[in-house]
Amino acid sequence: MNNKINKTIKQVYIKGFKNILDDEFIFKNLTFLTGENGGGKTSLIQALLLAGNQQHLNILNYLNSLGIRELFNKEGIKDIYVSVISGNDTELSYKIDRYNLSLVFQTQNALSVNFLSYPQNLIYLNANRQPIPTYTNFNPAYNIREFGIYGEWIINYYEHNKRNEIANYLIKDLSSYTLESQVNYWLKYITNYNINFYSEKINFSQIQNYFVIDNVNYLPQNIGTGFSYLLSILILCLSAKKGNIIIIENPEIHLHPKSQAKLGEFFAFIASKGIQLVIETHNDHILNKVAYEIYKNNLSKDDVVIHYFSVPYKKTTLYFNERGSFVDEKGQEKQFPEGFFDATLKEIFEINGY
Repeated sequence: MNNKINKTIKQVYIKGFKNILDDEFIFKNLTFLTGENGGGKTSLIQALLLAGNQQHLNILNYLNSLGIRELFNKEGIKDIYVSVISGNDTELSYKIDRYNLSLVFQTQNALSVNFLSYPQNLIYLNANRQPIPTYTNFNPAYNIREFGIYGEWIINYYEHNKRNEIANYLIKDLSSYTLESQVNYWLKYITNYNINFYSEKINFSQIQNYFVIDNVNYLPQNIGTGFSYLLSILILCLSAKKGNIIIIENPEIHLHPKSQAKLGEFFAFIASKGIQLVIETHNDHILNKVAYEIYKNNLSKDDVVIHYFSVPYKKTTLYFNERGSFVDEKGQEKQFPEGFFDATLKEIFEINGY
């Protein structure tokens, strides 16, 4: 039964979850959640994590920290209801009653059809993730694709798997097909540095991490933090398989605008290979680069959707046409919501005397 399930997300319906009163969300291979602070981006992600009936301690602790009473919409709706539809219309749905505070799954055999299972099919990287430390704990028995929602197990996975070949459709560096070579290829390309990352097991339980720039070794804390955060994203995306779901909050953290744009190119590449990315971002460089990748036919316009959140709650859904322009669901060209791409235009025009 599980083999027949398309494990990507096709559609999400949410009622009464935080500031989302009653709304529906279309998902594509590359789904962007953007907009104003407090608009509902993170609420949508949290509703998805709950839909997975996550029993993994890492996710469970995070969800418990939210405080279940804080999840209810303030408009007085009695229950929370969330429904998630997979790519071939398998449904996972749950309800939380305001009075007994119990999470009840309404889908029969929810666990057996759980396409949102963490970490087997869904990976989540929280905005408050850890940078790469100088030393990382090594668990010789724990080599599964588990990164921790704060990135705490990424290097453990990498050390186990860096010399393994990745999926052939993710290969860019033809000199070697290993995870290590592909990670370093993209690290160089995105940052425009002659840089490599190395991890070395120094004893039974510890890994030492360092970067090499122009043949000089640097400890992670002695170079820009952006390298470290980018490395985590590269490892978890390049170790994915078709049908996997990856949710990343604020991938642009500490990156130069040029690197942010190239990260958008990387996301377009990953999404074009059948891996579903859900990206929560405030970054215009990433969105502009994805538009360009569509224009250059490196990514299908049908693989991308943007949900823009405003305060008080309003969701605007945008797509792209073949030229990389924003359009609505009917294909009509549409302006991006005011205050994002044009946030500083008025001041720039004033400075230049327009």
